[in-house]
Amino acid sequence: LRKDCRVVSVNWGPWDGGMVTPALKKIFESEGIGVIDLKAGADYLMQEIAHEGPAEVVVLGALTQKPAAKINTPETDYSTITETSEIPAVNMHVAFSRTLNVNDHAFLQSHVMNGHAVLPVAMITEWLAHGAMHDNPGLNYHGFRNFRLFKGVTLDADETIDLQILAGDIHQENGKDIVPVELRSGKVLHARAEIILAADMIQQEGLRNQTITGQYSQAANEIYTSNRLFHGNMLHGITDVEACSASGITAIISGVTSPKNWMNKPIRSSWLTDPLALDSCFQMMILWCFEQFGVGSLPTAIGEYKQFQKSFPKEGCKININVIDHSEHRAIATIEFIDKNDQLIARIDNYECVIDASLEEAFAKNKLHNLSIKL
Repeated sequence: LRKDCRVVSVNWGPWDGGMVTPALKKIFESEGIGVIDLKAGADYLMQEIAHEGPAEVVVLGALTQKPAAKINTPETDYSTITETSEIPAVNMHVAFSRTLNVNDHAFLQSHVMNGHAVLPVAMITEWLAHGAMHDNPGLNYHGFRNFRLFKGVTLDADETIDLQILAGDIHQENGKDIVPVELRSGKVLHARAEIILAADMIQQEGLRNQTITGQYSQAANEIYTSNRLFHGNMLHGITDVEACSASGITAIISGVTSPKNWMNKPIRSSWLTDPLALDSCFQMMILWCFEQFGVGSLPTAIGEYKQFQKSFPKEGCKININVIDHSEHRAIATIEFIDKNDQLIARIDNYECVIDASLEEAFAKNKLHNLSIKL
């Protein structure tokens, strides 16, 4: 056994050449699967062999269930790494653009991992919904499906990133209007989903999740002080964990705040969803993972989100999560948002998160530092 030996195994996606003929490449494009540029792929392999990095790295992973990881390489190598994660936009147009920085988006200071601000999935899905409705006025927002996070949006304290929300052509399925949407920065694909719209409000459904019994191990005042959650004050949405067991977790969530309290020049004066409530349910899954496995988790995919009320109640809500499947590194859950009258506000089916012990160190570094200043 050689303790200093580093073994590299690369599970490649399709390359732009060889058996990927022009006809096959068109099929891949229609299914949203990118191909790896020959030079960029070769450069990546040399970097991966030559430099240390995390145990598992997703460079091009349209079907992956794990989030993309960063490779610690010299600054001059960054361009070749991002080229391999580029997936071309097919039949998409820019619905709107957003210049992202910490100064104009206060909520980012409360969502910091590894010393970097990270755009929350809850805000990504909100902005994707805005992108779909931008060109489709008069339709009601019903939710989204097939959300995938390919590459997180991270930035330093003084950094600015230009984001584009892209939307495709609207089409009908079973009386619903479906709009494919993407979040990009330049050619880099960060996230993708399909937004569900309709002329009528969505029909109310009953509660399906089982009641969770069992006591959470910590007091309410320890939720954000026990080093399990990395979230700052603006994202302190959980006020009390009512129950927790191997089957799931239930908690009370505080009320929605105005978009203008979160950022300068919000896209709309009111939310389509409730980013605080959505982020809180992801936080609850982190708490559940710590209770069951002693490690944290992060969202990677959402099968479907349905919203049954036009907006979330100002007084807050209850969230009841049933974990329907889990392994050592992944959990799948059904999440219900419930108002004070026990009416369903929204439901998430097939929420997926990655469970990883290495997240504990990233969570602990929840204060912004400036890496872009060169001494």
